[in-house]
Amino acid sequence: MGIDAVSEKKIFSILQELRAEGKTILIVHHDLHKVTEYFDEVILLNRELIASGTVQETFTSNNLQLAYGEVIGQLVKGEQA
Repeated sequence: MGIDAVSEKKIFSILQELRAEGKTILIVHHDLHKVTEYFDEVILLNRELIASGTVQETFTSNNLQLAYGEVIGQLVKGEQA
């Protein structure tokens, strides 16, 4: 289960305000589409560190395959799945 869409928007609005204030926030999030939309940096883990850095640097086909065991091509801009 997760949270409803209204609550999610409110939470992300608060997070954006905190980011604008220069705050660093560590969040565990599993909706990869939201990660690309709302976060500046990401860490991919699968029992060990796979990759870390900006979303653009980190969300590559290779890194996502290492983290999830399959290619998740629709998340990787500019790459063919």
